[in-house]
Amino acid sequence: MAACIYFLLMLMLCHSYAQTWPSGTYGLPKPLTGCPSGWVDGRRGHDTEDTNPINMWSVPINLAGYQGRSNMEHQFCMKTFTSGSSSWPAGEYCIYKYGSCPSGFQEKFILWDDEDTDNMNTKSGTLPDGIYDNNSLYKFCCRNDGDTWQAISLPTGNNFYLFAIKAGSTCQRVIGMDVTSEWFHWDNEDYMNADGESSGSNTPYPGAFDNSISEPFSTIFLAYGIMLSCISLSGIRLIFCYYQLKSAWPSGTYGLPKPLTGCPAGWVEGRRRHDTEDTHPLNLWSDPLHLAGYQQSSSMEHEFCMKTSTSGSSRWPAGDYCIYKKWACPSGFQEGYIYWDDEDSSNINTQSGTLPDGEYTNDTKYKFCCRDDGVVSQAINLPTTDNFYLFAVGDTCQQVAGKTVVSEWFYWDNEDSSNADIQFGEHPYLGVTARGENIKLTFCYYN
Repeated sequence: MAACIYFLLMLMLCHSYAQTWPSGTYGLPKPLTGCPSGWVDGRRGHDTEDTNPINMWSVPINLAGYQGRSNMEHQFCMKTFTSGSSSWPAGEYCIYKYGSCPSGFQEKFILWDDEDTDNMNTKSGTLPDGIYDNNSLYKFCCRNDGDTWQAISLPTGNNFYLFAIKAGSTCQRVIGMDVTSEWFHWDNEDYMNADGESSGSNTPYPGAFDNSISEPFSTIFLAYGIMLSCISLSGIRLIFCYYQLKSAWPSGTYGLPKPLTGCPAGWVEGRRRHDTEDTHPLNLWSDPLHLAGYQQSSSMEHEFCMKTSTSGSSRWPAGDYCIYKKWACPSGFQEGYIYWDDEDSSNINTQSGTLPDGEYTNDTKYKFCCRDDGVVSQAINLPTTDNFYLFAVGDTCQQVAGKTVVSEWFYWDNEDSSNADIQFGEHPYLGVTARGENIKLTFCYYN
């Protein structure tokens, strides 16, 4: 009995230890989800350039505070007590300095030359070490003694930020956490700008710019809604590495259409080539269409993301949508199928990898798991770290919390002679068209 009690106490101690932040005093950018328990927060309002202002930021951005084209409020989570579980692990990242840099870090700084005219900088609460007057000087603690791809151990009980550093420019991996690279660009004083940073390579990335630097961005959001692909920059930009607990897909085995961005980690892939009608071919599809594979007027390759492990975080939520069947439909779904009568003459259907349940000969049968026990406008919870597809069961896509959905479609022009397209049970919308031949499906793309 005593041994059991001792074992339980050791488990509790280890769990507590694993969830405690490293020792020392320091700060991190504050996410929308808040600060770790016991930490204090602070705020710095930056009055940036007022003439032709061009502050920019990534979409999404999960920083607490506000972002505007000529100002922004930056918020902080500050650990002001020295106790902690251990030392910070080796890696490539920066944190805010508060007191002394923890062991293994080097002190760095960046100077913001904020707006000169009618400066309205503000501050409150507990701030990182630095200078906060009409300009802003933040001090950082940075290290470059590891590999960003070698995941380090940090507490997973809260979402949090680290900074990328110039030496690597990619975000440090953290065990058990998904990471998203976000950024904010400060358009600082245009007249005799004095933005600056400490020397050396191991400083927050990319830091201070000059007017000669022009960088491409895949998604740029200006506060007044302009999208650009390339712009000449000056000011300061930082990479904010946002960490959130790894999302687990619902339990069970099933499949989803594969998007161009790929499959969730740990899933396997498959491919099915449809040889569709060759005489006067008329395959059609939406624009845009984010399906992996290829689309042509007389053939198409359909690719799949298949979850073959039964493990998962929970059950699939109630709603109106379909997924591919693999072995058994998860709880709450009903089974159905659609049969594709592919080209009869010189049929060159192919398949490889792991496929949904069905039949794969000169024709194709896909089996589905569908449910119709919710409201499409009521957002359901699913992992948000991957782009993915669901099938619609009606003419409207199911909403998913934290994701934007685009309704896309593909129309298969199947065999014209004695066509045998058919469907049974629960299946995606539309299925076999009203003419009784050819098939059109609605693919709900979540990004």
